[in-house]
Amino acid sequence: MGEFVECVQGLGEASAYLDFPVVSGNVSFYNQTKDVGIKPTPTIGGVGLIKDYENMVTMDLKEVDNILLVIGKTEGHLDQSLFAREILSEKNGPPPEINLFNEKNNGETILRLIDQKFIKSAHDVSLGGIVTALSKMCIKGKKGATLKKPNYLINEFEYLFGEDQGRYIIEISKDDLKNVTKILKDNSVHFDELGMVNEGDLIINDKTKVSIDDLIKSHTTWLTNYISN
Repeated sequence: MGEFVECVQGLGEASAYLDFPVVSGNVSFYNQTKDVGIKPTPTIGGVGLIKDYENMVTMDLKEVDNILLVIGKTEGHLDQSLFAREILSEKNGPPPEINLFNEKNNGETILRLIDQKFIKSAHDVSLGGIVTALSKMCIKGKKGATLKKPNYLINEFEYLFGEDQGRYIIEISKDDLKNVTKILKDNSVHFDELGMVNEGDLIINDKTKVSIDDLIKSHTTWLTNYISN
């Protein structure tokens, strides 16, 4: 109960700082899946306003050879991540740290880039890290991506699956790279060049290659397979 109370208090603090309207919520203390109790974590619903519908940015990748950037700093936090729980069977460790100033600054800078029509597609990096976010963008746009981890950063698993907060993947045109990076630097937003959009495969460091058809199949059949097993 103490964890639940502090979780709600944290939600209130973050919502107030970010000026984020929470319009509904739910928490289930007793629900189960396959005789295993779900965690008593609050689920909230929020409202956002898109002032110009014609300028709305979606997450589907748009055009081959466009550049992909990761907005926000990747430290490689794996504790409490999907990778730690599902692949390593590890449930210990703290959640990733949250810097509300960076959260707000990164988000508002993304909105500026959208207003100036620099961003072709965008998606937040959350559960599952960079690989999961990028896979969703590939599935939705039915296009692939060639991805390379920057050499000066952390190890491959931490970079690809870490769940550091306040991050986004954005797709921009090569012609806009200079203008976009200037805006990011002027607003003190950390970014890394992630890779490029390709025709039909998710390619990671020239070692791992997954076709978009396989990604789509895994995405659409997992629930049926999970329930039937």
